[in-house]
Amino acid sequence: MATTFNNFSNVSEFFRDFAVPCACGAYAFSGIFDRPDDTFGMGGVNVQNTNYTLQVAATDISLGLIDGGSVVLVQSLPYIVRDVVALDDGAIFQLVLTKQ
Repeated sequence: MATTFNNFSNVSEFFRDFAVPCACGAYAFSGIFDRPDDTFGMGGVNVQNTNYTLQVAATDISLGLIDGGSVVLVQSLPYIVRDVVALDDGAIFQLVLTKQ
């Protein structure tokens, strides 16, 4: 059965099924981690790039004091935040990460 979102002010519903444990310093939160691989041609050579991203609630960005350069633990593995991007209405943010 598909999940229906009737209350968009409660983003915890969005994270309920797919979120993993995360932390920034002593602040613990949940986020949806993704590791998409991009392959593209460059001068006749295929180059593969892995972009780590983490979707988090806007409240976790402010409460965890997360910004560029912060170290975030995703399932106990450290990543450095490269960029913080608001998605759609700003209730959810995407963190662009680099594996430390």
